[in-house]
Amino acid sequence: MRPKRLLAILLTICMTTGLFAVAAYAANEENLEAQPEGTVVEETIGEEALAPEEEVQAPAEAEAPTVGDGEEAGEDEEPIDLAALIAAAKKKPGSFTAAPAEVGYQDGVTEYSIDYTLTYALSPEVTEWLRGCVKEGDTADNTITLKFTSDSKVTLEEPASFSSDLFEASEITVGDHEVQVTGTLKSGLTDAAFTSGKTIAVQFTGKLPVASFAKNGKLTSSATLSVTMPSGTVTCRASSLQAQMVVKEANNIRLWGADRYATSRAIADQLLTVYGKETYDTVVLASGENFPDALSGGYLAYLNEAPLILVNKGSQTAVLNYLDKVLDDGGKVYLLGGTVSVNADIETKLNKAGYEVERLWGATRYETNLAILEEINTFGSHTKYLVCSGKNFPDALSASSIPQPILLVGDKITADQSRFLQDNNAEACEIIGGTAAITLPMEYSLGGNYFDDEFTVMTARAAMGSTRFETSAMIARNYFGSNSRVDNIVIAYAANFPDGLSGGPLAMALGAPLVIADGSNLNYLTEIYGELNSKYTVTCGGQAGIKDADIRTVIGDQYAQIKDDY
Repeated sequence: MRPKRLLAILLTICMTTGLFAVAAYAANEENLEAQPEGTVVEETIGEEALAPEEEVQAPAEAEAPTVGDGEEAGEDEEPIDLAALIAAAKKKPGSFTAAPAEVGYQDGVTEYSIDYTLTYALSPEVTEWLRGCVKEGDTADNTITLKFTSDSKVTLEEPASFSSDLFEASEITVGDHEVQVTGTLKSGLTDAAFTSGKTIAVQFTGKLPVASFAKNGKLTSSATLSVTMPSGTVTCRASSLQAQMVVKEANNIRLWGADRYATSRAIADQLLTVYGKETYDTVVLASGENFPDALSGGYLAYLNEAPLILVNKGSQTAVLNYLDKVLDDGGKVYLLGGTVSVNADIETKLNKAGYEVERLWGATRYETNLAILEEINTFGSHTKYLVCSGKNFPDALSASSIPQPILLVGDKITADQSRFLQDNNAEACEIIGGTAAITLPMEYSLGGNYFDDEFTVMTARAAMGSTRFETSAMIARNYFGSNSRVDNIVIAYAANFPDGLSGGPLAMALGAPLVIADGSNLNYLTEIYGELNSKYTVTCGGQAGIKDADIRTVIGDQYAQIKDDY
């Protein structure tokens, strides 16, 4: 009886990466700045939070000839020219640009990816030998091992995929710098399957940090397939090497507009993306000239998966046109505050347009706040309230990212506020800010009641810093720090309120804190970014407030791109 042939196919891809390169930094600070410095302070960002990848198809490597039995693959293969690869990209944020003699760094991308496809054409000797294996019924005993090793600068990522008409992969393993495929000949093959031109292909991705790029860089490669047969080892050159440059969008985005009203609409656009919607069924409108009504209504907007859009008399035409695009026919519009805050003219026009309009208001900011809280409780009972000063904005602005209703207070707890807490069975009041903002007597009165001595509310100072920046950081730490990672941080300017007002509903939708900062006070923001293991920043407003350079300081990357989403 003729002994059974032991057949093994060893496929080894040896691809040495000579030099990956792109100029590490060819753009000056002005090119990285998305907005002019002259933007006014209140003028006016996850993914996405998170942003999609942008892909640019690179030219394929010229087809290499098949190498016959005993012929070695050359080590001086023609390299892929990264400059040519990059030049194919469109010149827009997140893409590469290239001049004839120089590859330029653009827009602060911190990491580049290259997708590879290696395709091997089997030589006639190998094809004929495999045909013999099939005739002998030895397919199950033919194991193939394919291995790719990258340059140490390139980190390979899962998943990798393998395709062939002849072989079936049983295992694909991806390490930091290596892809290995193990498989066998497919069952059910006939000798007719072994026509000329049969291929084996593997696809994988390598990541390369900006720091490893250099001017006029080229990717050199050799890729070989070794097949062991009874007659000896045959080495085949790869018939093609295709590389596709993948440019990742920025992890850091800025939402801004020509003024505070346009900024709020830019944030509303982003919120549609976060919710995966094309339109809203509800929107909330509040005055952009003061902060209390908007901060009172952020949680109401969140409960409705709605944006909070700022309006005044001068912007109402733009707002009405915007609602015509993003609000469903017959949709709900909440107006926060009286006609001094949101004038009667826009209410009339909204009604005429067929929207369902409801105004929530009171004689003072505190009564308007209670009217909004009463509406919030129609969506379900709330027994826990954040308590913030209604006399200044920083603490309430930072707290607007917490998905809880906010009770605004002045110099004392009023009878109406105490009655509201009792009527709604409040159990806890979490005080935001120090004793200068909310005094100890006010804290004590929150725990009692003017009408029932037995009625008590548990109170606690949930966040109390010596400055608005420290309080903001404490809010982020105390309310979001229990998570192992908080991907997004929403950032607003600490010296003025308009840009951040619409950021609260966005922050709640993202599950992110809203941290206030300015160029001179970045340390607390930097600490929180690190403590929460965050990956993305969303900045509300233009660079007259928080500059791109400030964001780069916070995340510790001088090349980081801040995507201008205006």
